[in-house]
Amino acid sequence: MTLINVCGQSVHDRSFQVYEQLIHCNWYEYPIQIRKLFIILYNRSVEPCNLTAGKMVNLNLETFSKLMKTALSYCMMIIQTQ
Repeated sequence: MTLINVCGQSVHDRSFQVYEQLIHCNWYEYPIQIRKLFIILYNRSVEPCNLTAGKMVNLNLETFSKLMKTALSYCMMIIQTQ
């Protein structure tokens, strides 16, 4: 499970890096045809890509930490009720 969430975080981070690189490049120095491609890339990269579980939960490190915290809380509750 850790590996899946790390991969999901990596996909998110890399897609955000594409967005940052597009913002910081000198797109105005390129020919018109290339500028049109920059617009397409920019529109696509505004929202970062994510891996999801059933289109309900994003698989990233934040989700993994919440899941582990919840699992540990349940384990501690079971141990204390015995």
